[in-house]
Amino acid sequence: KMSLKIEGNVKATNCLRLRLEWQNIRLVKTVQEGNFFRPKNSQKTILQDISGVAEPGELLSIMGPSGGGKTSLLNSLSKRISITSGK
Repeated sequence: KMSLKIEGNVKATNCLRLRLEWQNIRLVKTVQEGNFFRPKNSQKTILQDISGVAEPGELLSIMGPSGGGKTSLLNSLSKRISITSGK
């Protein structure tokens, strides 16, 4: 069990207000198909033309089905993986 106790007056002054915006994010991955003797490389589009904005003070929820690219989007935005195109 964890607890946090804050005493005194706490004010949110001089806070950094960050606006996060992304435009036309595209992520393509090269996958290897076929078998050991006849390997075949193909391109698989993971994210295509994804745009959005997260405003300061707002709560953003990213929802979708399993395998829909939610984690790939977050990894792209945090620059854990490189995107193919977009900004």
